[in-house]
Amino acid sequence: MLWEKWSKPKQAPVAVFWDYDNCPVPLGVDTRSFVSSLRLVSAAHGLPVIFRVYGTPAVMAPRARELRDCGVELIRALPGKDIAEKQIYVDVMEFLLDGRDGTYGSYAVSGVENLDPRQSCVVLISKGTGYYPLLLALENRAVKKIVITSLSRRWSIAGVGMQAAQQLVYMADVVYDWNSLG
Repeated sequence: MLWEKWSKPKQAPVAVFWDYDNCPVPLGVDTRSFVSSLRLVSAAHGLPVIFRVYGTPAVMAPRARELRDCGVELIRALPGKDIAEKQIYVDVMEFLLDGRDGTYGSYAVSGVENLDPRQSCVVLISKGTGYYPLLLALENRAVKKIVITSLSRRWSIAGVGMQAAQQLVYMADVVYDWNSLG
């Protein structure tokens, strides 16, 4: 963890939303151990209730079976501009709205009923540039935001990658470097 603004109760419900097309499991890294690292990060901030991976079938296909075996929910995005990103937007809002009664999609979680959405925690894994408005909306609602992104200049193309990472980092309450989790 690079830094943290503040902390919430340990049993806050946590939802992980992974933009796989922008952040696939690194080459040469075991999928199970990598997902395990991501689970540990999310569990450090509360009770993980959702772990979803969004991506196009072509990008997820090489590791889809391993990801499913890890117990993550694979959400197939159709190829196209920002389709996975839009699905993540909707699912984050659904998580916050559904969670008020202690249910998260088809899951019921005991001990987290009647929570104010501000007691929730959202983990966003992406290098994408389009999540700033989502993080701003969560900031305005005092939802804890954890961002896992690449802080390395290695993937930057003409500085665009670093600019995206800086926007995500600016809006996050907690930041982890994607490259340090593998």
